[in-house]
Amino acid sequence: VLTTHFMDEADLLGDRIAIMAHGQLRCVGSPLFLKRSFGVGYQLTIEKNPSYKASEEETGGGNQLHEIVTNSVDTAGLLSNVGTEMSFQLPIGASENFIGMFEKLDNEVDKGKIITYGVSITTLDEVFLMVARGEYGSDARKTLASSRNLGDGEPAPVEDRSARSKMDLETSGLFFRHVRALIRKRALNFSRDKKAWCCSTVLPSVFVALGMMFFKLQANAAGNMPPLLLSFEDYNPTVTTQQNPVLFNEAETSFRCQPGSCFYGFHPGSDLTDENYEFCGKGSFLGDQECSISDSETIAAGFSGNGVFGVPLAISDIKEASDASVTTSFEASQYGGILFSHESMSDIVGENTSFTDAIYEACVDNLGDYVLESECENYGGIGYVVQYNFTALHSSVLYQKLADEAIIKEALNDEDFTIKTTIHPLPITDRETTFSAAEDSFSAWSLLMIGYPFIAGSFASFVVAERMSKAKHLQTVAGVTPLSYWISSFIWDVINYQFPMWIVVGMMYAFGLDTFTTSERGIAGAVMLVLWLYGPAIAGFTYCLSFLFDSPSICNLTVIALNFIIGLAGPLVTFILRLIGADATGDLSRFKDIAITIENW
Repeated sequence: VLTTHFMDEADLLGDRIAIMAHGQLRCVGSPLFLKRSFGVGYQLTIEKNPSYKASEEETGGGNQLHEIVTNSVDTAGLLSNVGTEMSFQLPIGASENFIGMFEKLDNEVDKGKIITYGVSITTLDEVFLMVARGEYGSDARKTLASSRNLGDGEPAPVEDRSARSKMDLETSGLFFRHVRALIRKRALNFSRDKKAWCCSTVLPSVFVALGMMFFKLQANAAGNMPPLLLSFEDYNPTVTTQQNPVLFNEAETSFRCQPGSCFYGFHPGSDLTDENYEFCGKGSFLGDQECSISDSETIAAGFSGNGVFGVPLAISDIKEASDASVTTSFEASQYGGILFSHESMSDIVGENTSFTDAIYEACVDNLGDYVLESECENYGGIGYVVQYNFTALHSSVLYQKLADEAIIKEALNDEDFTIKTTIHPLPITDRETTFSAAEDSFSAWSLLMIGYPFIAGSFASFVVAERMSKAKHLQTVAGVTPLSYWISSFIWDVINYQFPMWIVVGMMYAFGLDTFTTSERGIAGAVMLVLWLYGPAIAGFTYCLSFLFDSPSICNLTVIALNFIIGLAGPLVTFILRLIGADATGDLSRFKDIAITIENW
């Protein structure tokens, strides 16, 4: 026993068919017996031109097609007249009258009143429907009560109609019912189609989230850089032994006491105030005297622990030190040296006086109006000159740190004393911060443009799929006008677009994308307006493109690629034009004006 509601299946597989209605067995027999007993004959189906309904109301010719059929076949009965489709039941014995009827219908096709017509034998589906309605054979068959039954020119009384047919389909808001029904159909289809909500909601949100995270990482990286700890370990990293040689003048030698001199060759003063000013120890300059050096090697012993080793040389001035750095070779590159010019106990060579006393006397004798005598004591003590190779970044401060650390170690007798040298980059300016934020925002906006074309692809694929599967045609035959079809599609796509749009807006605020969310100059409102208008605009654009494709997948990919190109073409073109026209004084400055014009429009 096979039970089914698919009558074609029962017709092909069943030897004996039983039909039940309202919980009771109504008839049993072979398919041929049932067709004979319940209205054996032909069914004539006529598809009217959609504009035929308007002409019926204007000219009163609503019964013309009905009259053509009934004048040719007296016993013909109207089954339905819904939308653009009319169906008639024709008895099997009236086939000799079909020729004249077909000629008249062909004339109506030529006039454009109908699109096409066809004749088919009564199917088992129609038998099932007749039994379900309570019609038990041709003798007991009665005319169906329908608001569209125009057989006698008058609609059936309202009390004889079913609950579903009591409304006047021509005047009871059929357009809005179609729109609501189609929107509901789209909603049901969307809830079942994982690819649809993946393209229209998930993928755009994922790409935008990636863009926002990229923006966040870039924004953190673009802040003020941390201090950089300087170390000799960065020099000659491939050398394992004697990594960084440091030249210094050996003990029991002499070196020029003051190897440098002040830039000023005179004592500046003011004739108006009769004052003298002292700059950079100009008044304490002793000349070309040499000072005895005895503790350089003791101090140089403190170089250890910094990745360097000292190289004592018999040198007495800067020139000899420079020549020695060239003639002395090591496996490692030489990046600097420390030359001790005088010590606390240094004597001036050839004179019976210490350097400390001599420099103090010279300073006191040449005091300016703004130098205290107590400051002259600062010129004594240990003095050194840093010799460095400028090809090594930060080498000057590193060698100064090395000398100071060694001097303090020797003075405190503390081998564990260390000095850390760091360099602090300049803080990011407000202009740099704004420019960096704009660059990061462009990256986030670019990824947003990558995600949003998937939404347009989902709009296009459904429309093409319905057209190729004839679902759209079936809806049109059932009375759905093109206007209601496209309006319902547009409304659903705009509603469906709201989900990814507000997710994107929420992520902009969550990730702190101030470039798009600031209220300054109405930027936040403008961004939201642009995002909102994108949905209706791209929906209409996609509908126009959908007529060029017969494959939903190819249409989807093409629309995605086209929207991606269009979305990034404008920003890229204006960016390139701005680069070309960056020289405002040159002949290419007009390209910048073109870029500004494109951006404004």
